Amino acid sequence: MGHGLLTPGLGHGLLTVPPAPTEGLLGGEAGRPAVNQGATVKRPCPSTNRLTPAVRPVPGVKVTDTPPPAQAAPSQAGQLDERTLLLITSLGHAICHMGELMFAGVLLAVMAEFDLAPYQAAALGTLGYVLLGVGSLPMGAWADARGPARVLQIYFVLMALAGLAVAGSSSPWQLVLSLTALGLAASIYHPAGLTLLSLGTRNRGRALGINGMFGSVGQALGPLLGAWAASLGMWRLAYIVLAVLALLSGGLMLLARRRVARAGTGRVLVVNCVPSGAETAPGRRRWLPMCLIMSAMLLGGFNYRCLATALPPFFTGETTSAADLFRGGYQVFLVLIVGGCLGQVVGGWAADRFGNRVYPVLVGLLIPSVVLLGWSEGTPAALVIALALAVFLFAQQPVENLLLAEWSDRRRYSRSYGAKCALTFGFGALGTPATGLAWTVFGSPGAIFFFLAGTGTLMILLYTAAVRSLRTEPVDIEPAPPALTGPAVSSHPAVSPS
Repeated sequence: MGHGLLTPGLGHGLLTVPPAPTEGLLGGEAGRPAVNQGATVKRPCPSTNRLTPAVRPVPGVKVTDTPPPAQAAPSQAGQLDERTLLLITSLGHAICHMGELMFAGVLLAVMAEFDLAPYQAAALGTLGYVLLGVGSLPMGAWADARGPARVLQIYFVLMALAGLAVAGSSSPWQLVLSLTALGLAASIYHPAGLTLLSLGTRNRGRALGINGMFGSVGQALGPLLGAWAASLGMWRLAYIVLAVLALLSGGLMLLARRRVARAGTGRVLVVNCVPSGAETAPGRRRWLPMCLIMSAMLLGGFNYRCLATALPPFFTGETTSAADLFRGGYQVFLVLIVGGCLGQVVGGWAADRFGNRVYPVLVGLLIPSVVLLGWSEGTPAALVIALALAVFLFAQQPVENLLLAEWSDRRRYSRSYGAKCALTFGFGALGTPATGLAWTVFGSPGAIFFFLAGTGTLMILLYTAAVRSLRTEPVDIEPAPPALTGPAVSSHPAVSPS
């Protein structure tokens, strides 16, 4: 292997270089560290059956092959290990979804305090929910331009300030402004946090799965914490807790970056070699497969929203008795928290073990699950089938994020994740009225599950078309080396702070 040419079957690369004057992954400027002349580049890559793009040699940089290290954690002093990076981004994910859904838990208390009708109280957070999805597009561009770590650090501060603003609101209009600010701040997380994980971890599928599990916990804790604070007669306390958690997480990230800065002994940079050459193909050749796979992910968001909307009335029926409502509530909580956490972990493991080809398998398992769930309404088997369905549904998310990491231009990672978030949160919201329409027409909320079998089939067709389109596209023989220029250089667990 001469002149740094990557042969077929390379996985991850490890670059060890002296400290450079520019910033790394936890620094800024989109993570563009310089490679010093005379540095030694070590590239251990496990053997796979995947094609990877060629890398042009860089003058003064020697490329050598070494066996992959036994441990992912680096050994140099002053390095930020992968576990710390995973912890920080996972806390950020949990805080994001806690802030998203906390208002549902305090809704009744807000109605009572400000004497609002249900539709008026629910409308207070509407703009914030819209910006949570749509705002991910500009936030992704911002993270690509300024560096995902710097933007994520700002995210924690803004979430804390917005949470305190909600807690200090004394009128409905103040609540509208503060909840809108909270939604806009939350829109920062997905493009910045997922980019950090994609560039800064070796087992990306596992890391994305664990990160997704924290998001599922946040979705469950948000309304629960809000309802607990409301039951104490202090609904604002929930947002104060949210602000404190954001400040503590931001402080942890700041301390970690400063620790690396004080050590300043070196940097380990990871090159995540990708299977199809998509990251190095010109942008105009990637638009078709990216549009196809984004369409599949969009339908996945629609499926999730349909499930979350239909499950409560599906389990309780149209009864209003307290016992039935409580039973339905804990069953929905069990499905979303257990199915969500287990699904994220299983999906991350499967992505690392089998690659992105596991995606159509997971979607294929979803299809018979939704049909069986639709037929099992009112039976004891409904809870077990719903749990299995949730596992298959949530397991798709880390595989989707891994697909974006492999197929996106590394200089536009954050924009890719922002676009996915905007589509899944935006178009996915249509699952709520679709469920209501199916309920009205067919007399049962479970009717929407049969429709999801069709969307699942369409997702498989879109994925297949995207893969075939990607395989038929030409790839440059000598692309600009992703490992040595621009944001394509990422710090492996160890990163350089600003």
